[in-house]
Amino acid sequence: LFMPPAPRFSPEEEREIVLDAAVACIEESSLLGFTIGAIAKRAGLSVGSLYKHVQSKEDLLVALATRQARHTRRLYGEILSAGLSAPQRIISLSLLNPAKTRLFSFDEHLNTLVSSEAILQRASQGWLAQMRAAAESIDLMFRDFFQSAADSGELDVANEEELHTLSMGCWSMCAGFQHIALMRNVRGSERQEHLLAYPLQATDYPIVCTQRLLNTYRWRHPLTAEAIESACVHLVALGYR
Repeated sequence: LFMPPAPRFSPEEEREIVLDAAVACIEESSLLGFTIGAIAKRAGLSVGSLYKHVQSKEDLLVALATRQARHTRRLYGEILSAGLSAPQRIISLSLLNPAKTRLFSFDEHLNTLVSSEAILQRASQGWLAQMRAAAESIDLMFRDFFQSAADSGELDVANEEELHTLSMGCWSMCAGFQHIALMRNVRGSERQEHLLAYPLQATDYPIVCTQRLLNTYRWRHPLTAEAIESACVHLVALGYR
């Protein structure tokens, strides 16, 4: 009885090969300039085989954003479980050097692109669900982190609403500055060039603002300049600064 040859790769392995090929093609062209044909060729697949995993260019972008979100979840999980105080761990997220922590060279631009309605409306529901689940896992991790700090007595909060406000405020400070820095870089604003230097230092405006925000809450050990410098040293040891 004739038996067809076993496939070289499992469906999961083949999907990762497709995404790796997409990364390479985007880095050679751009987030808008890559083609499905070029990705299939680099992956060593027919276009038909590639379409078993993604149905469009929009799917590829969302799939890469999903991979990126999972990477961010692992990275933030490592930082938020480090042997530092809770305020130090939070400010460490803003002290990371993107050059040493980003997954792709186009991370920031990918995040902006997949937030557009044009991409979201054309991507398949399966990939959108995976991207949303990855993003929600980051939100849950932050909620659990602040809840744990409150449960342990390291953070004194009046109620759940105050806890949620703190979590959203810290995330907004971190993500908001990155977005503003990216937009200024795109626009070529020389006047604001000093704000784009990474890694950020303890005296830089975004770090000082985050420190002030954190210290409006009742921590067992408020965040001092010395504690921030200590967090910087810890991140250097981890290879993230």
